Amino acid sequence: MNYLWELVVKANQNQLTEAEINYCYPKRFSPYLEVNFEHLNGHDIDQEVEINPYYRFSKIFNQMFLPDDHDNQEVKRILFDLFFHYIARLDANQGMNKKEYQISFVQEDIRKGLFGHLVQKNYAHFSFLEQKHIAQNLLRLYQTNQGILIFKETIQYVYPKAIQFVHLNEKNELTIFLQIRKTALEEKKIAVLKELFLPFKFSLAIYYEHMIGILAVDAFMKIDELVLF
Repeated sequence: MNYLWELVVKANQNQLTEAEINYCYPKRFSPYLEVNFEHLNGHDIDQEVEINPYYRFSKIFNQMFLPDDHDNQEVKRILFDLFFHYIARLDANQGMNKKEYQISFVQEDIRKGLFGHLVQKNYAHFSFLEQKHIAQNLLRLYQTNQGILIFKETIQYVYPKAIQFVHLNEKNELTIFLQIRKTALEEKKIAVLKELFLPFKFSLAIYYEHMIGILAVDAFMKIDELVLF
């Protein structure tokens, strides 16, 4: 992790907000590195991150933060942090295409509560990549209107071991065996996915550790590992 944009991506993956990061002038630095870590191969992000302002931005900062100028240190510290918060966001956004921007706008709308309070409150329970995938699939939903297919695909992404059964009859039922331990957190995550993607005409049955028995299928007819349906 050498570049500023890599730091921003890593912080997002660790669900760190920009306000939690403080950019500061390095006590000592290498001319070959932009992001300074105490250990050369370090990847953990501390709240204070030392940035070499001359690595790529020497034309901007060459006369602004001179190493031998010790006047107005507090003002310079604040300005350095403000400048690099702005530059870090620009640096990260340069690598984004149109689709990436659309996904980020959807995520912003989710956090603002435009998809409902339940979704807003529990969206943070998903990992960084899961959050991005959910936003991407919301865009797909608007484009294709294939709610049940996108719901199933999203479930499979968040719960890779899930087994799903669709009953396309007069009831339109979906049965899902997640193969995970039932917790309040997982119930909240399922509620979010149901709220966002599951069509109104479908009913949903969720099983966690124990699945319904299916005749003639040995994997689903094990004693003490099935429930009545």
